[in-house]
Amino acid sequence: MRTMSSLIFVSLFAMACGGKSGRVDDINELEGDPENGAVVYAANCAGCHGADGTGGSGPDITGEDDQDEVTEVVLSGEDSMPAFDGDLSDQEIADVVAFVIDGL
Repeated sequence: MRTMSSLIFVSLFAMACGGKSGRVDDINELEGDPENGAVVYAANCAGCHGADGTGGSGPDITGEDDQDEVTEVVLSGEDSMPAFDGDLSDQEIADVVAFVIDGL
């Protein structure tokens, strides 16, 4: 039986070593809907990344094709980008990831 501290350590270690979290796998197993993702993107992402994804105060994200990486960044944030874990549902994250990869 693992203790809570050992589970936390394993999770932090995996993330520190470049491993993705289990949440990424869980979200990527969902079927993302790019049409709904466009709505989520417009409400949460376009202000920084631009309506067409070519950037603004945030970087150009057109051409992103690594589902694991895009999901991890949406979940956890990166640099000045906030984390959306807790603000968006897993399905909304899957949808916006599908839109970024397939719709931009």
